[in-house]
Amino acid sequence: MITIRPLYVAALIFILWGLGSDPSLAAGGAYGSPAAKQAGADSGKTLFEGNCAGCHGIDGSGAMGPSIRQAAANLGPEGITSYLKNGVMGSGMPTFGQLGDAKLALLVDYVGSLGQEGSGVTPGDPQKGKAVYNSKNCSQCHIVDGRGGDLGPDLTRIGTQRGLTALHGAVVNPGVKLPLDALLAERAQFTAYRMQRAVTKDGREITGMRVNDDTFSIQLRDASGQIHSLRKFDLQTLEELPGKSMMPSYKDTLSETEISDLVGYLASLRGAQ
Repeated sequence: MITIRPLYVAALIFILWGLGSDPSLAAGGAYGSPAAKQAGADSGKTLFEGNCAGCHGIDGSGAMGPSIRQAAANLGPEGITSYLKNGVMGSGMPTFGQLGDAKLALLVDYVGSLGQEGSGVTPGDPQKGKAVYNSKNCSQCHIVDGRGGDLGPDLTRIGTQRGLTALHGAVVNPGVKLPLDALLAERAQFTAYRMQRAVTKDGREITGMRVNDDTFSIQLRDASGQIHSLRKFDLQTLEELPGKSMMPSYKDTLSETEISDLVGYLASLRGAQ
């Protein structure tokens, strides 16, 4: 912590001093004419090199800090913005909200461009994807625009929160990369929807998503939505189920075209515009 803080401070001084009068920001950054877009991209790259490369590497592949080349796929633009504005307590990742919205937007655009070459994921037809979504009764577990169940994540704005790679992964292998807990800001770095199996001393077995866990008890929510509150003293075993998810994989039940269309539909969900 002591060794990386000076790097962030030095980087911040560089940004505030060296880019404070960047003409591309006044011209709208990445928006407008091709020249303005290129100026915005160049400014985002310069912001990254001065602000982030010391810990995450010049190409985002990691140095003292982790690789962020999959940030766009895993977090989406809103997630990247949240990390930059709020930091991650206890991790060495500071806040950069003081850069202002215009510079943050340029930085988010640049970070979002990392690692996107050759992802192999192409979205299909959103309208056909919506039909696939309805045919698989996805609304039993997911909310879109206030309608649906709450067993899984709210998908109303999922297109702004996850990239194509992450959406495709969630459809074909949902247990590999579980989403972070978005309900409370203080839990934003913790994984949500974790599956666990509890076996009581009298042999009763309960499998479900962890809702809450403390020193004395644990609450699990099963596939029907029922919450089981269990005292740990009464348990014979309690185990994590890595790679498991309440959501089924559609890898073998949907065609590649249907999966592509479903990804296209999910990517189109961006809430009220």
